[in-house]
Amino acid sequence: MNSLLHPLKIGGRTIENNLILAPVAGVSDLPFRTIVKGFGCGLVVTELISSEGLVRNNEKSKKYLSSLPDEKPLSIQIFGHHPEPMAKAARFAEEAGADFVDINFGCPVPKVTRAGSGAGVMKDPCRAREIMESMVKAVKIPVTMKMRTGMDDRNIYAEKLAKMAEDSGISAITLHARTVAQGFSGKANWEWIKRVKQAVKIPVIGNGDIHTPEDAESILRQTGCDGIMIGRGSFGNPWIFAQIGEYFKKGVRIPLPSVMERKKILLKHFGLMIQFYGEFQGTILMRKHASWYTRGLREGSVFRSEINQVETQEVFLETVDRYFDSLKEEVFS
Repeated sequence: MNSLLHPLKIGGRTIENNLILAPVAGVSDLPFRTIVKGFGCGLVVTELISSEGLVRNNEKSKKYLSSLPDEKPLSIQIFGHHPEPMAKAARFAEEAGADFVDINFGCPVPKVTRAGSGAGVMKDPCRAREIMESMVKAVKIPVTMKMRTGMDDRNIYAEKLAKMAEDSGISAITLHARTVAQGFSGKANWEWIKRVKQAVKIPVIGNGDIHTPEDAESILRQTGCDGIMIGRGSFGNPWIFAQIGEYFKKGVRIPLPSVMERKKILLKHFGLMIQFYGEFQGTILMRKHASWYTRGLREGSVFRSEINQVETQEVFLETVDRYFDSLKEEVFS
């Protein structure tokens, strides 16, 4: 199974392994990316960043460009509708230290698609080509692209857009094997990943419904894709990358973290959130992560109802200490 875990060459750059963290709004920020890298993730991708926001010097958009040496290599994902701002945004990403810049043609959120951005660009192949070509010309680092299979089951664009991307100089493609209409519901159709892999020569990364090491093995074997991208499967579960790595190397599952190990990871994550966002915002944003970290633990629902009311660092720490002190040391499988 060791051959499933391998270095992945994208453009002229090689990442340590083929396990990648997905760009997820409100989740894949600098603190979470740092945590995930500690568990052996080969490449992390930022939250999607508005090209218009970067071009207009919006402070919130610029903050998304923040990174640390520990999370390298880093891919910065950009979304937008117009080629010129997308090209300028790609240069901003390169100047900010990105190793790759990723084009978002996959976001299914209506306010994004209605504006012709994200997955909405898939309906306009001429615009898609213009965006890809302009970004490839604008930077020296590899440009990649993430997409959905199509708008719905009757409007599938995956193979056509993949071939266009390859012709436009895109260095790798990630396919989330769901349609826009599906959102995050239903089952990902990995067959489309296989079809895209067969249609192009550049690396293809599979995304969708990867929650266990066995899922990771299955998607690689069934589709022949070059790497895997994990989003929701990593929420409150950043050690999934270490689990997959060990499973691929040795064919065995390493145990999930014990209760106290989970607490340690949660608190490290919280410290990074406070450092990056400040006390109030960091505490508020950490509440969802704390809820995810405690899924499957005894009396977790009680803890989650309490932590979601917390607004200060002091009370957050007190609530975490009280909850974890009430649990016995145990390992969850």
